[in-house]
Amino acid sequence: MLAAALLWGGINVIVKHLAIRNLNPLVLSCVLYFFAVVVLIPVSYLLWRAGGVRSTSFWKFRRPGILIGATKAAETLCFISAVSFISATQTTLLTKLNSVWTFLILFVLYRTEVRISNLLGVMLSFLGVYLVLGDGFSSLDSNMISGASLAILGSLGFAIFSVALSKDPGANAPMDVGERFRYTSSFLAMAFLFMLPFGLAFLPDSLPESADLMWLAVAGGVFTSLTYYLYFNALTRISSLLAVVLLSFTVLFTLVLEQVVLGISVLSNSFIAGAILIFSGVLFTKPRDVNDSLDERKDP
Repeated sequence: MLAAALLWGGINVIVKHLAIRNLNPLVLSCVLYFFAVVVLIPVSYLLWRAGGVRSTSFWKFRRPGILIGATKAAETLCFISAVSFISATQTTLLTKLNSVWTFLILFVLYRTEVRISNLLGVMLSFLGVYLVLGDGFSSLDSNMISGASLAILGSLGFAIFSVALSKDPGANAPMDVGERFRYTSSFLAMAFLFMLPFGLAFLPDSLPESADLMWLAVAGGVFTSLTYYLYFNALTRISSLLAVVLLSFTVLFTLVLEQVVLGISVLSNSFIAGAILIFSGVLFTKPRDVNDSLDERKDP
């Protein structure tokens, strides 16, 4: 999960500092998912075939997969729309409410999987993210309210995506590497198809420069593909609540990468305090022991 968070941080740094010209954020997201799908499908197919000829088809359009793809697309579209009203930093902060939403969904539908102490964990992790990113929320004008509402809806979408992915019987069935890549490619392709009409509506008159397209290919084909493959794998081993809390490290990794790669100074007292709170949130969210974690994964 931490490896996925680190890769997400890499995607954030690449996209944030690209000199993209005339490329709408909706188009940008479609391009990232396009490159991810273009890489994942052939790779997963070759790995799937290398495992032996199978009686099942390579892909199946199943209702859980459609829900997973739709909620991922909705989360992305809400995030992008929110950025048009408020800053990307503020939007990222509010989307980290996904841990709170995940707790509420699990508490209502799968009460045996969460404890009250987990609520303290998600609140600590969100407070940690707020200390790192929380500047600029003093005003409450119409743009702030609209952007915040969309970002919060996006966080709900990601929570539903995570819980649905972790509870899909097909996703939790025994799989080899090829089958896991195949499953990852299927829900990302579904999300891409849901997003495609919105991306086509905002196509620019001119393409980005070749250097920008190369970085988008890396961010989408390599980073995005591996990120969701790792996230999917993590959800088969840990609870969806712990997974989204661990994603709070994405904020820290993004800033650290900016300092290491771009020389942008980010270390501050609030950064250190936020990191401590995020780590504390993980400690309150993780299962009491390994057996608890395994029992939660088996609970229907």
